[in-house]
Amino acid sequence: MTFAGFSKDILLIDFESTGFTRDTETNDVIDPGDPTQLGAVLLDRKTLAEKHHFLSDIQADPARLDAWVLEHTDITAERVKNAPSSKQVARDFIEAFGTDVYLASWNVSFDRAWLDAFLRALHRRETMYDYHHIDVWTLAYTYLCEQGHPEVVRSEETFRLFGQDARGAHNALDDCRRTAEVLRAIINREPLTP
Repeated sequence: MTFAGFSKDILLIDFESTGFTRDTETNDVIDPGDPTQLGAVLLDRKTLAEKHHFLSDIQADPARLDAWVLEHTDITAERVKNAPSSKQVARDFIEAFGTDVYLASWNVSFDRAWLDAFLRALHRRETMYDYHHIDVWTLAYTYLCEQGHPEVVRSEETFRLFGQDARGAHNALDDCRRTAEVLRAIINREPLTP
């Protein structure tokens, strides 16, 4: 079956943060930290080719950056201290893409919650974006299960099975582009890398 396309372009978003705080007994996230970076890639509704992209650091308290973030991302204390405010980043983001898109993300509930907080800070309604979302992790996990890999749940291993090289430092734009590659591979029913 040939992919006929979506009814709207797909806007993949990804936030990086100062780091998660987890409950030591349950491992539940009790504090997701503060956003430090927003990346986005706009995909054509029919071809899934990249049409436009966006990347901005977001001002945050450098003292909240945890060791994992400093080691595994390209975020630095100096960058978050001098970055644009979340309101400015939200304005730039909306100006860059508008709102007539389907939002997508590797973990859409996480990224959409922060996007909604940005919109509220601008006194904009969360409903300005279509409430239908594409959660690429869910699609990828379903595809991996079909292919006999139900144990693979983390992004790094998933990206590898979809033929991608190991990530260097995490970056919101790179993560969006990696997620776009996975989405294209699933839609095109591409075989996994052994």
